[in-house]
Amino acid sequence: SLLESKPVAHMARAIEQIAQTKAADAVTDQEKALEALREAEKILAAESSGVSDLVADIAQILADQKDLQQDTVQAEGEVFKSEQSQLEARQLEIGIQIEEVAAEHLPEEATPDTEDPLRDALTEAGEHVVVAAAEINTGNKEGGIKAQSDVIAALEQALAAAEAGAEAELGSGDGLSDDGGAGDDGFGDDG
Repeated sequence: SLLESKPVAHMARAIEQIAQTKAADAVTDQEKALEALREAEKILAAESSGVSDLVADIAQILADQKDLQQDTVQAEGEVFKSEQSQLEARQLEIGIQIEEVAAEHLPEEATPDTEDPLRDALTEAGEHVVVAAAEINTGNKEGGIKAQSDVIAALEQALAAAEAGAEAELGSGDGLSDDGGAGDDGFGDDG
């Protein structure tokens, strides 16, 4: 782990050795510190790619839902009746995709009394999917289209929450400031 590799201790020893003109030893400690920081960077990159996968998955589901709604709107009269079961099946498939995204990207249980706009939006989208599929099943095209609009609105909220989460992941918690330095601990590029 990052703490076990002690990059701060290695840098402190490097600074001491530079002060004592032991340049070769200082370089060794600097290299150890850099290696530890590279490992930390790999860990952070893996975490942020998970967040970007979430954003991409939600965006794809949103696009699929918009396509389905367009197909539902364009299916008139007898065409709607003949495509009804196919439209319902596509709607239910979107519901499954929403559940899969939630299962893959969200923690098992919601923390009580904690706001989770992403979880709430995905849950809402899933509920509207069920309504849309039921409306299409019973032949209520207009009710299906309205419920599909509700799914789209909820997925747009989920996408916004996922994007905000991605920005928060990139903008905080990594200890390294955007200027390439390491914050306020004295060895950034701003001095």
